[in-house]
Amino acid sequence: MQKNIFQKIWPITKKHKVLRTLCLLCVIFLLLICVFFALKLVYANRIEVNKKQIAKNEQELTALQRLILDTQNKNNLDISLFQDKSFASYDEVVPFIALLEKMFEKIDPKAEIVVKSQEDQIFIDHFADYNVKLKINDKDAFFKALQELNDSRFIIKIMNFMMQYKTDETGKKNDLDETEFIIRLFLK
Repeated sequence: MQKNIFQKIWPITKKHKVLRTLCLLCVIFLLLICVFFALKLVYANRIEVNKKQIAKNEQELTALQRLILDTQNKNNLDISLFQDKSFASYDEVVPFIALLEKMFEKIDPKAEIVVKSQEDQIFIDHFADYNVKLKINDKDAFFKALQELNDSRFIIKIMNFMMQYKTDETGKKNDLDETEFIIRLFLK
C-alpha cells in the first residue's frame, strides 16, 4: 500500500521543481532534528555527570566544615588546626607550585611537581591536585618539609602517599629512596 502511494507521488514530485525542493528541505530538516536530539542527549549526560560531581564536592566541603566544628567542640584542644588556615583562591593554583618547589628543593632539586587537575575541572571541583615525585636524600628534611606544608596557611590534604625504599647488599629494604604523593589544595 505504501509502495503504491510512493509510486503515485514520486512522478508528480519529479516533474515539479518546487515539490522536489520541499521534499529535500524536509529530509534535511529531519536530519537536523536527529542531530540536535543526539547533541541534546550528550550534553544532558555531561550536565548530569557534572551535577553529581558538584554534589560530591559539596558533601566533601560539608564534611570538612563538620570536622572544623567538631575540633572546636572537643574542649578547644585542637582549635588551632584550622584557625590560621584558609581556602586558596583560583589565582593561587599556579603559584602554589612555586611554594612546593621551595619546600622540596632541599630534598630533591629535580623534584617533579605537576598540576593533575584540568583548569575547567578546578572551577567545578573547587580543588586542585598536585602530583609530587621526590628522590629522598635527607629523610629529616623531607619530614620537616611535610610539617611546613601541614603548617602552611592553606587547607590541604595529602593523598596516595607511596614510598620506595633502597635495598642494601643483603637485600633488605632499609632506607627511604623516593616517594610520590598527591597534594589536594582546596579552593574558594
